[in-house]
Amino acid sequence: MSHLATISLEIDSLDILAKTARSFGGQLVRDQKSYEWYSSRTNLEDSKCDHAIKLPNCKYEIGVVKTLKNKYELKMDFWNSGGLERVIGKDGGLFKQRYTDFRTEQELKMKKLKFKRTVDEKNNVQYEILM
Repeated sequence: MSHLATISLEIDSLDILAKTARSFGGQLVRDQKSYEWYSSRTNLEDSKCDHAIKLPNCKYEIGVVKTLKNKYELKMDFWNSGGLERVIGKDGGLFKQRYTDFRTEQELKMKKLKFKRTVDEKNNVQYEILM
């Protein structure tokens, strides 16, 4: 039985997506056209993607699929044996947080704003714009 899900996160930068994957010890494999999940060998249609993310100690991969809005969405099988949830959190929560963190930092740098980034003991990230 598979548990395919789409991680609710709009991806607009493959470079930041690659940086996020690296921060988990993984890699974004550009132009990989299918990704591993429970039924990937028998359900080829649902296995299609534009790129894939491989993470260490995970049997399954994350599919990166281009949307009609020229953005990307992430598809994954969160079933326990695939290992993804152990690495990127429930519903990809840790992955979403880290992507958003890197994206925010990029935006602040592009706008040439000075900022201070702090992380508390629960891994909550805060940005303070410095004047």
